[in-house]
Amino acid sequence: MVGEGPDGLALTDLIDLDMDSAGNLYVLEKGRHRVLKLPLSYRERGFSEIGKVELQEPENIYVDTEGKLQILDSKAGYFVLGTDGIAEKMDITPSIQGMVSRKRTHDSRNNMYLIIDNGTRLRLLEYVKEYSPDPEGVFKGMYLSKPVDSQVQKTKWYRFMLEGSFPRGTTVEFHYYISDEFLDENELRGIPESKWKEGLPGSSVVQGEKKRCTLPDRT
Repeated sequence: MVGEGPDGLALTDLIDLDMDSAGNLYVLEKGRHRVLKLPLSYRERGFSEIGKVELQEPENIYVDTEGKLQILDSKAGYFVLGTDGIAEKMDITPSIQGMVSRKRTHDSRNNMYLIIDNGTRLRLLEYVKEYSPDPEGVFKGMYLSKPVDSQVQKTKWYRFMLEGSFPRGTTVEFHYYISDEFLDENELRGIPESKWKEGLPGSSVVQGEKKRCTLPDRT
């Protein structure tokens, strides 16, 4: 978890990030009008500030195939920062205006980097490949979401999306629990299995050959 910049000040208004082919991470800190770099070899030492571009309203950053950092500023213009640290101002084209801010990116090892806590922190989720079935040979996992309030009492709705490659015959099951009361993680983990509802109707064997949809439960 990284929560401060190279000057020791707390990060503020992180809005975009990208990574080059060498694994160096670049984060746009709009609140202080700068681009920060987190080199692969200095992950535990924190950020450094890069470039000598006078930014005013930076909106997006993007690392192109040549390793050059592109910066779109809604007021100052569009810049391409070379690997030598020299910035060149370019014309803004419709394709550049279509650049989209991202809150996460991955490196070549599938580690995930996330902008969290309203743009005040950067978090690393290290990818760990594990095969840990239970005594019955079943792989289980739990995802605890943040509260989602529909503003309507006793509304029960949900949606699942699972992406991946599954061998023929793989069975996938989802179970969910919805409450009008806020429960912390320990309380959620303590809910007995009998209280969880099945999320996929019917058999889910041979997933991937056709789409399956979970329908909202409005009962």
